[in-house]
Amino acid sequence: MIDTGDSLSSNTTELEDDPVFQAMRLNMNRLVKHVKRKMFMLNALPMIWEKVVPEILKKVKNQENLLEFDVSFLFLFHLLHFQFLTVQIIIFQKSLISIDPSLARSRYSKLVSECPKCSLIDYKPLFYNNSTGTWRFYDVENRGLTYFTPQNHLSFHGLERVRKVYTGICDNFGE
Repeated sequence: MIDTGDSLSSNTTELEDDPVFQAMRLNMNRLVKHVKRKMFMLNALPMIWEKVVPEILKKVKNQENLLEFDVSFLFLFHLLHFQFLTVQIIIFQKSLISIDPSLARSRYSKLVSECPKCSLIDYKPLFYNNSTGTWRFYDVENRGLTYFTPQNHLSFHGLERVRKVYTGICDNFGE
């Protein structure tokens, strides 16, 4: 099974040659031939580390440094390449995000650019802070109210936050 966030294989440098992207393209082409008007794809979001979600309320309540908590990587992977051996050193950080979505987002952008019937739905403007360069999936003003459940689903509050995205799609669909 593939994941859109899987890293590029060691011998791949371009998305065109990427087996994950090729599988995504194949699936898109299978689906889009059955679409009359528009096919919507949800752009990738970071995967939230479910064990840290309960910590949000405590960190907000204790007024801890939330910028450190919002750091975009849970694991920093350093690969050391030897002749026939790859050693992986994992440095643990206690943050909310477990998987960075950058590569998956690049794959989706390229996929949508190749498909005239496709449109990308993106939650990044709602959950990403450009000034700090971090994702924030909770509301500090509302005492740490989370937008996602530990299972990486939108909570009721998260659904309310993204409602305007879908309202905009519905309002503009006839155009």
